[in-house]
Amino acid sequence: MCCVLIYIQRFENLKIKSRTVLDIGLAGIQSQVRNPLNHSFLVTDWNCSAFIHGKRSETKRAVKAKVRYMPSIQNLNCSEFRKVYGYDDYSISEEERNFPIAYNILLHKDFIQAEFLLRAIYRPQNYYCVHVDGFSPPSYHESVQKLADCFENVFIVSKTENVTYAGFSRLQADLNCMKDHLNQDKPWKYLLNIPGQQFPLKTNAEIVVILKNLKNLNNIVGITITSQFRKKLVDCFENKHLPPPHNVTIYKGSAYGVFSRQFVDWIINNKKARDLLKWCRDVYSPDEYYWATLNYNLRLHAPGSNSIDDETNPFLAVYVAWKYSECYGSRNKGYCTFSVRDLPTLVKRPEMFANKLRINYDALTLRCLGEWVYNKTLGLVPSGV
Repeated sequence: MCCVLIYIQRFENLKIKSRTVLDIGLAGIQSQVRNPLNHSFLVTDWNCSAFIHGKRSETKRAVKAKVRYMPSIQNLNCSEFRKVYGYDDYSISEEERNFPIAYNILLHKDFIQAEFLLRAIYRPQNYYCVHVDGFSPPSYHESVQKLADCFENVFIVSKTENVTYAGFSRLQADLNCMKDHLNQDKPWKYLLNIPGQQFPLKTNAEIVVILKNLKNLNNIVGITITSQFRKKLVDCFENKHLPPPHNVTIYKGSAYGVFSRQFVDWIINNKKARDLLKWCRDVYSPDEYYWATLNYNLRLHAPGSNSIDDETNPFLAVYVAWKYSECYGSRNKGYCTFSVRDLPTLVKRPEMFANKLRINYDALTLRCLGEWVYNKTLGLVPSGV
């Protein structure tokens, strides 16, 4: 009989290890842009600066308008598409060029939002594996394939999963992309996994600085499970499920993280990692346990792992506003979908990405974040945390 580990408590109710924010030296970081005054992130119909600075009258007007549209994507050939939407406008710094990043991008709907995300994080020296949910309609798969075909460093995963909520298939989709990244043997340093409803809060140059400051450590959220939740786990293991392999301690974490290249290689090829993966097939939302458990069980000797008590490695992958965090948008399953009223908070966050933003809830938040991050590449707004 299989065992399902139920969400007994939310993240915000579990004991999260105390962490301090590192001085990661982001001030003044910017990239050069070839066409700084005419770019695809420019918002002309609303005053994004007013939202970011919390101007009540303008923000109130935007909230009332409920903007749920993004500019449509023109039907262009690849060369014109890249030119019109500014994919090749950036002059890459030597530091960025020497520190390529791999991305897993997991998509299932909203092609316009997916393209907007890729446009925001795209750089020619990085590598992007795109996984489209097998349950998504053929037309969506076709659109994403056409987008990927415009770039040599963007590819569709070789094996597609039919993703079910909180199921093993969600974790397997990430692993499929990881395998493809390794098989392509490109010189990336770190891998970030993101869904289509995240959006960057940092420029590529800032992300590079954050990753370099990790000094080959992984950046994976780790949560010390409360005694009440631990008892539920123990009862589950003893009564219905074999204990986890190799005498590991199960840690609660997140589906998303920052993984060193050596850690990714170890996950795919190490027997202990594969044994835990097999055990996770019966676990509810296994991606929220798998990465953290591999990273914080030091006896496994996973590359880039660190102690659960280490307070010098703050979680900087993604900001999620859980139940007890400020949220002016809407809440679903405990997390916040951000609105324009959340922009003053978002632009001050130290994390690299924010989750969640939805085009069909508040597209203006996405558009303004896109403009703001772009302006940071020009030095028009301060970099840093």
